Amino acid sequence: MPELPEVATYKTYFDSTSLHQKITDIDCADERLLKKDFDEMREALIGQRFVSTERIGKYLFAKTSGEKVLVLHFGMTGNLQYYKGAESRPRFAHIVYSFDNGFHLGFLNKRKFGWNDLADSVESYQQKVGLSTDASKLTLEEFKASLSNRRTYIKPVIMDQSVAAGMGNWLTDEEI
Repeated sequence: MPELPEVATYKTYFDSTSLHQKITDIDCADERLLKKDFDEMREALIGQRFVSTERIGKYLFAKTSGEKVLVLHFGMTGNLQYYKGAESRPRFAHIVYSFDNGFHLGFLNKRKFGWNDLADSVESYQQKVGLSTDASKLTLEEFKASLSNRRTYIKPVIMDQSVAAGMGNWLTDEEI
């Protein structure tokens, strides 16, 4: 599953390719990868622009010029690819956002563990799913408070997204 550093890379890629682009269409080859109804996604996003992004742990939030925020979770093999022309559509681009400049942003999802959702705000979604402060911004005091009532091994606690959003096997297994 992509962890904090990979999703940070996806954020940079999204920002450099898709920000300020007007969304003209959405195509979804497998609607099971959407947490909201496809028609609801289309209604909320078509005609809007992506105005900014925010990453919290393994989640990428794309704020729009409308009332909704696009939530991207990459699962185990998710990725993004910006491309031009339908003939260039990547093989595993199961969700595609088309822009008025003729380019597309494909949400690649080979194993179909990733998904897209809509939220009213980043904060409301963070609270709804019990997502902590991003691990890169977590203070020592916040981390200590998360540990205060736990009696278990440290690795599962660190990997708990309500404790340190963005931490997974790769980062928790690294030796310092």
